[in-house]
Amino acid sequence: MSDAPLDRLRDYLLDKTIEFVWANVPFYARHWGLTDRPVLRGQADLAGLPPLDKATAVTHQADLLSGVETFGEPVLSSGTTRAAGETLEMRRAPAELQAEQSYWTMRDGPGDPAVGGTTLVVGNTHHGMGHDEDGPGVVHLPFVGHDNHLHHIVSVLSARDGSGAFVVDELSISVSKLKAVTAWLRRAGIDPAGFGVGRIRTNSDFLLPASRARLAAAWGAGLEETYSLSEFRAGAYACPTCGRLHFDGLPIVPEVVDHRGQVLDDGVGELLLTGLYPYMQAMPLVRYRTGDLVKVERGCPGGERGFTIWGRRSQAALDEDGGVLLAPRPVLAALDAEPLVEREPHEWEQAGLCSAGSVGRPRYALSAVGRTVHLQVALALPPGLYVAEAAQLQRRVETAVRAALPDDAGLTWSWQVPTPRVIVPAESMREG
Repeated sequence: MSDAPLDRLRDYLLDKTIEFVWANVPFYARHWGLTDRPVLRGQADLAGLPPLDKATAVTHQADLLSGVETFGEPVLSSGTTRAAGETLEMRRAPAELQAEQSYWTMRDGPGDPAVGGTTLVVGNTHHGMGHDEDGPGVVHLPFVGHDNHLHHIVSVLSARDGSGAFVVDELSISVSKLKAVTAWLRRAGIDPAGFGVGRIRTNSDFLLPASRARLAAAWGAGLEETYSLSEFRAGAYACPTCGRLHFDGLPIVPEVVDHRGQVLDDGVGELLLTGLYPYMQAMPLVRYRTGDLVKVERGCPGGERGFTIWGRRSQAALDEDGGVLLAPRPVLAALDAEPLVEREPHEWEQAGLCSAGSVGRPRYALSAVGRTVHLQVALALPPGLYVAEAAQLQRRVETAVRAALPDDAGLTWSWQVPTPRVIVPAESMREG
């Protein structure tokens, strides 16, 4: 059992969760290969159960339904893979929302709608429309990628109350949509800082340092990274003390495992999440593999483990055993600061909402041969004609990636034409 209050609550709810899924979702008994219900004394016992990957969940999603009454349309989880046939349709239950509301009331009190400002939540429509409704202090708008919708967002951000103050003081939006809205506003001659937004919470991707600085300057606002999945209503939020992400909101059990499935207390591994009863009933997910790599660290005065998102496992360089040699985050952080690096074309750029290079990530590829990592970077200029510039870029990227890795990483580099290529011996780049 854990000492922190939230961990004690997780331990208590976890056994209730296993009891619920054992009685209502026979899939898990087959998946775990057990004939008797496992009794979990705490979160550490979860490691004795097999994880659930997304492909298995998609294939057996009808068997993952508990039979609890659901409502509305499903929320789609295909946004992270965008692959045909891999859509997981998450169902929601009224009982979950009621339990969630009871939890927040228990934790924070009933609240006062007259206190505080208003948050504009710009939704991700490719996940389907969520089940949250507008209420005191919250306004939801979909993002469809059309000028009319951008004008609608502007009208909401421009609204003022009777005293002349802006109604909206917080914006919740994905990183790519924030980039697109910012670029569209600037092209329209509108200063984003003129809306008076004080805080922006981003989701769907991690914030890279260079992009964070540019967006914060454009809006004159503080930016906070959040982590969420359409599969779960619970998420992780930036800690004002340590700066890392904590799953300290709606109760959920996070785990981090290496490629062998061993649970990590620190280092880089894959994030697994378990939704807890009664906040997840319609389609319970136990030890669900998110596909996201995170760096987990302890040491926050608040007691919660801190997480930093290091990118999708599918986009990392892996060794022959599946161990992580190099995760995307340190590479992207280095490349995002370089204007000479080409950007991936984005759908909103192609639709004409904003100029090329406004939204897309740096264009690169990670691969591994044996224990050697290859990093290939596309330049926005012909390196054969700009030899000195390409060489300077190589040194800056090498320095930045070295700084994010252990001191003994022993990087060696080979910069090739027409695209730069970095050769990285992987001896010291495993998880942890």
